[in-house]
Amino acid sequence: MFSIFKRPSVIHVDCFTIIPELPDLFPIVPASEVMPKWWKNLDPTTNYQGINRGTMKTCPGVVDYFKAGFIIPSWRDFHIEMNSGVPNTYPNEDVDIHHPSQWGEALNGYAHVKLVSPWRLREKTGVNFIFTNTFWHKHNHQMFIPNGIVNYKYQVTTNVNLVVSKNSFPNKFEITAGDPLVQCIPVSDKRVKLKLHVIDAPEYAAMNNYQFSFAGNYYKAKKLLERKGK
Repeated sequence: MFSIFKRPSVIHVDCFTIIPELPDLFPIVPASEVMPKWWKNLDPTTNYQGINRGTMKTCPGVVDYFKAGFIIPSWRDFHIEMNSGVPNTYPNEDVDIHHPSQWGEALNGYAHVKLVSPWRLREKTGVNFIFTNTFWHKHNHQMFIPNGIVNYKYQVTTNVNLVVSKNSFPNKFEITAGDPLVQCIPVSDKRVKLKLHVIDAPEYAAMNNYQFSFAGNYYKAKKLLERKGK
């Protein structure tokens, strides 16, 4: 009879990396621990036309958003330049791209850059997460991180896709190590509990998703595993 008062259960997310320093330098953290400086300095009310009115600090949509899920910060500095519509990145070993033929007409006027993340995530129940940008933390008009849905039961990667305007000016920008890069918000009212792990190279390599198909690998693997009750 008291079940309605029971606190929601916890979503356990295990975060794995091969880089020993990463959990100490730039860890994945609950979003509530990474509030923008301007937000911390904002008063809850302001006097406008002689009336005390609420600021954004009293907006439930923003307040609850800042508390939701967890933040993946940039794990290193990146320098990105646009030259004749082609992105050049430094370093380039942690960067990948998708050919424009894979987008269709979705990104006309934009180039694509994928930051290859050193984090691998696991979550056993199959809850979906909204993988979204951190606009409120840092406004960068030279690039944007589009939204998506991710699931860490059937895949482990946390690569970050950027779209960069081919006509942006100035045509270069930097992402600084430690910058809040992505916010992952569970499609659930359950609280997220994070656990960070440093693993060795063989275990890390074994976590990579097995690519057996040229197209639709994720959905094919998910279907096969679900048939086996996994």
